[in-house]
Amino acid sequence: MGAISVLEPDDYIYCSYREHVHALAKGADPGRVMAELFGREGGVSRGKGGSMHLFDVTRGLMGGHGIVGGHLPLALGRRSP
Repeated sequence: MGAISVLEPDDYIYCSYREHVHALAKGADPGRVMAELFGREGGVSRGKGGSMHLFDVTRGLMGGHGIVGGHLPLALGRRSP
């Protein structure tokens, strides 16, 4: 959360598990985040991501990833071998 406070608005972040606060810190609409948690169409991932996969590309939030360390290759722009 503290690191996000010094980012520029056009910076991207890739998160691991429990990215709720990251989404809010990047400026995601709290109502849309809650809608996502309840699986509603109006959520940031249209209700399909749930608690673990919050995406908001307009805010530079490139999602939460449930696999430990799975977001690191994505953030670096690498494909899996």
